[in-house]
Amino acid sequence: MDMFLPDYVFNRIWDISEEDIKSMGVKFLLLDVDNTLTEHNGKVPRVEALKWLKRIKEGGIDAAIVSNGRAKRVKEFAGVLGLQCEYSSRKPLRVGFKGVVERLGWPKSETAIIGDQIYTDILGGNAFGIKTILVRPIETERRLFLRIKRILEKSFLKRAKNRGVLFKS
Repeated sequence: MDMFLPDYVFNRIWDISEEDIKSMGVKFLLLDVDNTLTEHNGKVPRVEALKWLKRIKEGGIDAAIVSNGRAKRVKEFAGVLGLQCEYSSRKPLRVGFKGVVERLGWPKSETAIIGDQIYTDILGGNAFGIKTILVRPIETERRLFLRIKRILEKSFLKRAKNRGVLFKS
C-alpha cells in the first residue's frame, strides 16, 4: 500500500453523500478543519459544510474534529458543530488519530479521515490504519510552503487515479 494514496477522492466534503460513506463501511468520521470545513484559518464552518454535517449526523454517522490547530481555535470550531475534537494532533503522526478514536470508542475498521492534505490527513490516516478520503481544498493556498506542498501532491493524485482510486466530483 502506498501511504500517500487516498482510498477515495471527492471535490468537496459536501459532495460526499451518506450513501458514499456507508458504502465504504464507515460509521465514524474524523474531520480536518482548514480547507476542508472552512477556509484556511476560518473561524466558522462554511454553510455547505454545516448542511452536510447535519445530513450525515441525521443518517447515523458520527464525526469528530482532528486538527493540528491550536486548542482555543479548534475547541471553539468544534463547539459550533457540536463535535468532540483533538487539537494539536501532530498529524501525520498516529497519536492524534489514536487519541480521539480510543476516547470515543470507535473501531478503526469503521472509521475514516476526511481532509485536504496528502502529507498530513492521508499519510496519517493510512499510518493509523483507517480509510482515507481526500477532498480538494476550498481555497487556493496563500502561504508559499503550502503552495509547494500542493504542487508535490499532484504526482500522488495522478498515481491514485491510475491505480483506480474512486474520484467523484
